Amino acid sequence: MFSSPRGEPPIPVMDPRAEARIRDLRRRMGQSATSPLFVGLAEEYRAAGRLPEAIAALEKGLAAHPGYVAARVLLGRAYLEAGRAEDAARMFASALALDPANMISARSLADIHLSRGEKGEAIRKYKLYHALSGDRAVQEIIGRLQEEIGPQPLPAAEAQGRVLADPYFEQGHFEEALTAYEGLWRAEPGDAELESRKSETRERLAGGGPASAASGEPEAARTAARIQALKRWLSVIQKR
Repeated sequence: MFSSPRGEPPIPVMDPRAEARIRDLRRRMGQSATSPLFVGLAEEYRAAGRLPEAIAALEKGLAAHPGYVAARVLLGRAYLEAGRAEDAARMFASALALDPANMISARSLADIHLSRGEKGEAIRKYKLYHALSGDRAVQEIIGRLQEEIGPQPLPAAEAQGRVLADPYFEQGHFEEALTAYEGLWRAEPGDAELESRKSETRERLAGGGPASAASGEPEAARTAARIQALKRWLSVIQKR
């Protein structure tokens, strides 16, 4: 890099091979800025330090390919490198919504929350990352943060979900029960009790266990009401 004569930001000096790759990608894309090749082009721009061009290419491409998770992750990284942490967090969250097993997004969100001092939310995302990756080093971060903030109550949606999930299981609605337990586990990854419930529900599904009978009409009515409440809760948590 070298400084411009008027004290403007340094201008990246391009590797001739990188310039050739960019020219080739732009030629292959033709006149369409929404070709799937936009991710490769953006990565070349990013590697060359041309972040505004990388961000512009990704934003245009995602307008046409909103479900392209890798592009969302790359845009999140580019936003971070450009100092746009809020935009980066939004992009990583959207990638994680499309792909709940996306380790890069989970870890990146955890780091962003920690940088903001949002330790409770950072713990939740570090737990998710640990559950997905098995990275033991993250356990130390989680342990340190938990010591710093102490035990935290579950958010209202998850607390309600724990109360409401069991009726599905008790009434033999095992597919719905598994959906509920998995939704809770995504909120509290690594929870041993939820993991046990998930395993037991899968076993019942595999064995085709019958639904249990309700013990009288009043109890059946209460159970039906609780299940309806659970459905409402699921509709909320699944939109996160």
